Amino acid sequence: MGQAQGAMEIYRQGISKMSNGQYQAAIQDYNRAIELDPRHTAAFHHRGISKMALGQHEAAIQDYDKAIELDPALSSAFFNRGTSKMALRQHEAAIQDFDKAIELDPRNPAAYRNRGISKMALGQHEAAIQDFDKATELDPRNSTAFIHRGTSKMALHQHEGALQDFDKAIELDPRNPTAYRNRATSQMALGQHEAAIQEFDKAIELDPRDPAAYRNRAASKMALGQHEAAIQDYDKAIELDPALSSAFVNRGTSKMALRQHEAAIQDYDKAIEMDPRLVEAIHNRGVSKMALGQHEAAIQDYNRVLELNPSHSGAIRNRDISKEAIGQD
Repeated sequence: MGQAQGAMEIYRQGISKMSNGQYQAAIQDYNRAIELDPRHTAAFHHRGISKMALGQHEAAIQDYDKAIELDPALSSAFFNRGTSKMALRQHEAAIQDFDKAIELDPRNPAAYRNRGISKMALGQHEAAIQDFDKATELDPRNSTAFIHRGTSKMALHQHEGALQDFDKAIELDPRNPTAYRNRATSQMALGQHEAAIQEFDKAIELDPRDPAAYRNRAASKMALGQHEAAIQDYDKAIELDPALSSAFVNRGTSKMALRQHEAAIQDYDKAIEMDPRLVEAIHNRGVSKMALGQHEAAIQDYNRVLELNPSHSGAIRNRDISKEAIGQD
């Protein structure tokens, strides 16, 4: 058996192992195949795929580089390299690879979808929607493209259009919690809080470890004046993600609405510790301090708000009230 033939046999063993999720063992086979045949394009390519599956994106990119060097027309290598770059948040570079993958294979819906995801990450939502349009045209059964298109529409405040996409995604995949959570978020933006809470319930049922679903359900409950229930959801969101500053701010606001001002101040303190420029937290902390008669401390918070946002009408008004309360001009 010649070296090239032996390399092919070992390469096929790697493919079999990779298909069974044995990525590390597959990599070892690809290593041996490459030793026997250093120009084995497919071995480099599939070694990259196995490394990508293990989250080793930098190493995967090196293998895709070599595969592309050996075969510059290998569209899947450009696609996979772009996908690893996307995972590393190298979105501009990822888009360039997806461009090339699409040039070589304009019928690949995943390339349009992933290019759209990178554009979305860069805030290029209109362009992302065009890519998601093409992805759904080529593969009308792919629920993720509908979810991402809906998410870009949501970012553009096109909530009715977003709801249609989330509806379609749920029709295609009724077990996808992201579709329910995002549909609920658009309903919340449209003031449909009762409906939104039902959707968040479903999202949490499917994924009880998603802090954003608890936080957003709490926001809808808060909008309906259900502050005790909202606080319970914020508690859970913070338990799952202690760095979620918005949950501390909003929990503080619900506590403030219940006149639990000392506890509200603790939440605002935590949010401000995480983000010292969080105007809403600083202002609301001042409001709670003012309600407790701590006017000097409240004035300090309002001053800080006005440093960050000189036109903040609430801080101007409330500072005047606190100054009047202590006889300060």
